Amino acid sequence: MLPHDLATARRRAYYLFGRLFLEGITPELLPRLEAVPELAEAAQPYDPDQAAAAHYQLTAVDVFPYASIFLDPSGLLGGPLSDETAELYNESGYDEALSDYDHLGHKLGFLAYLCGMEAASLAGGDVEVALLWTSRQQGFLAGHLLRWLPPLVVAIQQAGSPFYSRLAELTLELCVDHIQKSESTAIPPLPQPPQIGDQESSLKDIAHVLTTPPYCGLFLSREAISALARRHELPRGFGDREQMLTNLLRAAGQYDAVTAVFHDLAGIYQEGADRYQEQHDLLPKLRPWLQPWQEGVIQTAESLRGLADVIEKTQPQNTP
Repeated sequence: MLPHDLATARRRAYYLFGRLFLEGITPELLPRLEAVPELAEAAQPYDPDQAAAAHYQLTAVDVFPYASIFLDPSGLLGGPLSDETAELYNESGYDEALSDYDHLGHKLGFLAYLCGMEAASLAGGDVEVALLWTSRQQGFLAGHLLRWLPPLVVAIQQAGSPFYSRLAELTLELCVDHIQKSESTAIPPLPQPPQIGDQESSLKDIAHVLTTPPYCGLFLSREAISALARRHELPRGFGDREQMLTNLLRAAGQYDAVTAVFHDLAGIYQEGADRYQEQHDLLPKLRPWLQPWQEGVIQTAESLRGLADVIEKTQPQNTP
């Protein structure tokens, strides 16, 4: 494929995927899905109200597709990451994202814009300018998007939506195919998490680590916490994810179910590790960005198993 045609094809793909993450399957976007048979099939049967509800459930309840949620230990939107992204948009002349700079949909829209500028430069015969736009694409992919796309894809897969799972997987494949492999790629390390592998950690401390993606290597959703509570017939209360998990762990302590809950939590993080391995096997070029998340989630699973073992050994044994 000629460079101009490749840049145009990428622009169209990034634009469509970005709009789908921002808006869901709308009547306007539905015809565009015909260009991606896998998505078109997953979108059927189509009902506008159900599609809108599914999009809201995924992006506003189950998973929050913002870079700061996955990379900032505060777990809050905005902050330095958002400011840095906004500056990149402004420097490149991209003014479509007036807010929510960190949203995946806008990041994909930005890549669509960069690819479009590359294609326009190539069409005009200005190869040097086209290379400048190519360089900006590579820098954004390597330094921004791929740093948190792997755990987002896993979170969407675990949410259980066939359409958005396939959309997330195709998005990751598109970005990895686009990135130019470099053995010297330096990826900023994830922040060092507080230790949770001893009994001195409070339940709130443990819940904080387990609901902070850069600490634990995975996004633990509200639904995952609720499912865990239902499995053990324990209350989890209300509030944000950290509060829900804290409530669940406290209830588990009252009903002598802490060991079982920790083992089940370890299983959730182990599943995340398995999904990361699947990503690596399918997309070997992803390794530099994937490795910090793999190491984090494996460490979390091991810490949870260790806590469960310590608690089990210290619990008083019933004698006949």
